[in-house]
Order: sequence, then C-alpha cells, then structure tokens
Amino acid sequence: MGEPAPVRLVFTDLDATLLDRETYLWDEAAPALAACRERGIPVILVSSKTRAEMEVVSRNLGLSEHPFVTENGGGVVFPLAGPLAPPPEARQERDVFVLSQGTPYPELVRALNAIRGELGLSITGFSDLTPAQLAGMTGLSEAEAGLAAQRNFDEPFFAISPVDLAAFTRQSVRLGLAVTPGGRFSHLHGQNDKGRAVGRLLSLYARLGPVVSMALGDADNDLPMLQAVDFPVWLGDPGRAPDLPGLSTPPHPGPRGWNLAVSSFLLQTDPRVSGWT
Repeated sequence: MGEPAPVRLVFTDLDATLLDRETYLWDEAAPALAACRERGIPVILVSSKTRAEMEVVSRNLGLSEHPFVTENGGGVVFPLAGPLAPPPEARQERDVFVLSQGTPYPELVRALNAIRGELGLSITGFSDLTPAQLAGMTGLSEAEAGLAAQRNFDEPFFAISPVDLAAFTRQSVRLGLAVTPGGRFSHLHGQNDKGRAVGRLLSLYARLGPVVSMALGDADNDLPMLQAVDFPVWLGDPGRAPDLPGLSTPPHPGPRGWNLAVSSFLLQTDPRVSGWT
C-alpha cells in the first residue's frame, strides 16, 4: 500500500490576515475557507486576541471544532468534542481543554507596574483601563473591549518611544519575561510565542499521520509561526517581509491574498510557483 495522504493544516493570524485590516470582514477569503471546511482541513486561528475574543471569531467562521491559539501562544484551546485529543497536561474548563504555555496574567501586571516605576515611564497597559476607557482608546465597542480585557497570558500596552521600549525590554528580560513590539501596542509576556504553540500542535497532529502545513501572517509576532511550517505566507507590507526560506508573498494583502494562498495549498501546488491571479 502507498503512503497515507498527508494531513493538511492551515495556521493563520487574524487581523490584517484572514480579517480585513479596516473592516474585520473575511468575505474575500470565504471561498478557500469554505473549501477547507468541506475537505475537513483544519484552519487553526493563531492570534494575540484573548480566548473570549477568539471563541466569538471561531464560532462566526465555522471553525469551532478545531483548536486555536490565544495571546501570542500563551494558551492553546481544544474543543471538548473536537477530533484532536489535547495533551494530558491540558486542563478542562467547562466545554474546552486549555493548554497553558505562558506566564499568568497577574504576574505580568505586577511586572509592568514594577518596571514602569523603576524607569519612571508613563506606560498604559490594558490592566489600567476599564472596558469603557479601552473602547474609547481603541475604537472597539464596549462589549468587544470587555472581551479583549479578559486576559490570561499577555499584557498589551500602548506604544512608547523606541528608546523607552528598549529600556523596558531590558528590564523585562531580567525578570525572565519578553516583549513583542507592535504597531499600536506592544506586548509583555512570558517565554511563549506563536511558533512554540504551532510546534506543539504540529506534533499532536503528526500522531494522526504525515502533516503538511501552511501559516499566514502579517507582523513580527507571526515570524516564529511562519518559521515552524512547510509553507510560510506573508500578507503584510512587502517591504517588511522577513528573510525566510520558502516565504511566499501574494500580490494582495489580507483576506484576498489569504484566499489565493490557501486555494493553491488545497490544490497541492507550491504557492511560490503557482502563478498568482
């Protein structure tokens, strides 16, 4: 008998990748997303969003049977009735299993307070704000801001100058923590990242058979995830694309580019030579 067909996996960031940067809609990715559902190909969401936020997105996208990664790899959530068995160290919380890979949120908040006090910096973290204040500063609705505030492994803070961020990062490293810079927000977290979480999921899926994987992202915090897969796809600014072997860059950003790349992946063609249209 021949080799079994590989299990195809799609790991994806959300904002400005599967979701449009401005509208947060995924209409242009709908054909490839529907094809994945029809063929039983897992689409695994990997985001800096909280579990509460991602449960809503996962349900709206019709992906509730698959695991998802929260808060830059701090947690991996497995549906209770999903086809992929969680690892033994995952704990059950209501209707899901949660694998914790990050530093608990209260420790991060204490560290943020200590570092900004030591350095005399004016830094605003999510923990400093009520949902109403967070909504006013982000453009989220108050309900959405409430979901974004339900954090477990990652403390976002509003952008500060590069010099202050460098000093803040040095102090964080001394405490055994890490900082991931972003555009509007930077993130204080433990020694977790998207790549470690994706690597753990790859090892679990590999128990089911051979695996071929794609990942799609648009920002620096996606790089560890892109490094972990067979077919990395960059949907951010082409001028900021990482120097990564095998990286493909569709001619369109966001969900339109997502649709092109994933469609090529489903057709078992190499997206780097498929002839983008």
